[in-house]
Amino acid sequence: MTSAQDISVLKKHRAIVKGACTRIHTYIDAISFATPAIAAQLEERRIKLDEYWSQYNAIQAEIELLDENEGNDRIGFEEAYYSLCAKIRELLNPLSAPRAQPTQPYSPSTSSAFNRSENHCSVRLPKLNLPTFSGKYDEWFPFYDSFNSIIHSNASISDVQKLQYLKSTLTGDASGVISALEISAANYQIAWDILKERYDNRRMIVHTHIKAILDLPSLTKEDSTELRRIADGAIRHVQALKALKCPTAHWDDLLVYILTSKFDPRTLREWQSSLTGTETPTFKQFNDFISQHCLVLETTNKVSLASKDTNKNSQTNAKRQSTCAATVKSKCNYCKGEHPMYYCKEFLALPIKQRAVEVRNRKLCVNCLRSPMHSLDKCTSRGCKICNIKHNTLLHQLGGGSLRHFRHRGIKHTKFHDSRDDTFVEHSRQRSHNAFHSCGQCHSLRWHITFMSSFTRFRISSKFHF
Repeated sequence: MTSAQDISVLKKHRAIVKGACTRIHTYIDAISFATPAIAAQLEERRIKLDEYWSQYNAIQAEIELLDENEGNDRIGFEEAYYSLCAKIRELLNPLSAPRAQPTQPYSPSTSSAFNRSENHCSVRLPKLNLPTFSGKYDEWFPFYDSFNSIIHSNASISDVQKLQYLKSTLTGDASGVISALEISAANYQIAWDILKERYDNRRMIVHTHIKAILDLPSLTKEDSTELRRIADGAIRHVQALKALKCPTAHWDDLLVYILTSKFDPRTLREWQSSLTGTETPTFKQFNDFISQHCLVLETTNKVSLASKDTNKNSQTNAKRQSTCAATVKSKCNYCKGEHPMYYCKEFLALPIKQRAVEVRNRKLCVNCLRSPMHSLDKCTSRGCKICNIKHNTLLHQLGGGSLRHFRHRGIKHTKFHDSRDDTFVEHSRQRSHNAFHSCGQCHSLRWHITFMSSFTRFRISSKFHF
């Protein structure tokens, strides 16, 4: 077999090994969190990956002996292999502390042994997210400390990976500072130095924290949430200034004055009432007052809200009951319309005797014309407005001799009295006139006009044949 044929066969074997590694890479890229079942599969794939690494080294060594130009393939495969191993270890141990590794050649056996020893812990903690940095000066030191300890000082992570991690954690203005740098091992330290030179500015950071304290919001009314926001913001910025070696221990008078000037009038009065003696209060006294005062406000607000809810529910229930009662009360028992029976046009159009028949057929109270839920003697509505007997005015038989009349200018009027339980008011007016028959005879014509709330009815009785 010629050397060209040997190289061709070896390349085919190499392609098979690389294809198997690619499948492992595809599987791992789809995982964001390792459950116990997934962790077991990751462990098996990591062992298999070590075997593929050994096979690749053996095949690639033979190829390079036959053709020295094939050495570039090893560089790409090694980079992908190390990246894949790091991803597996990150999934299996998301919170494991970075450990400095002794300087020694990397081998699959040591990697496998290291990985197996790290997985004795049965507890799977959630994945630890890297801190982000947007370019604000007051965020620089927290970001620097976290990234430096997790990524920058971790010898097991390559510079290419470190630069990828660094770019993924930058947002806003900070992202634009190193956006022009390509991903390469040589550019990582350059990017890290650029960021430190740009943002590791103690004077700017101190000024930023002091300005943040001065810019804390002022209150217009008592509000426990806003009070806590002032106190929490002040504590956060003072602690940051203390970490920057600022003499914050001697700033109590200034801090208390600045922060209490942001109180609303009522809170300021409570603050002044809490002070005793003539000594200036400390920053600790200020924070203790805020904690106690907010606790009082939150407790009283809960009681007040509970009382309001109770009153609101009571009013809602009362309104609902009143509405239901009004709805039942206004239901017409004759036409089933949404109005009282004594306003029903159809019922009022009936003769008085027919009205009485309809009331009896429906077994209604003859006084209030409602459902027979009570006896007549217990009906609270007033009786007839004409004769004062316990029946509805709409059922009164005219001409029964019980009308009380008074005369005025030759006109008979029926006198009625208003009542809060009036169901209907009927006014009758009568007048006598002389009229002539077509034959010339004079007859007495009697007009009877009844006024009702919904309509007016004219009833004429005479000897005329109309």
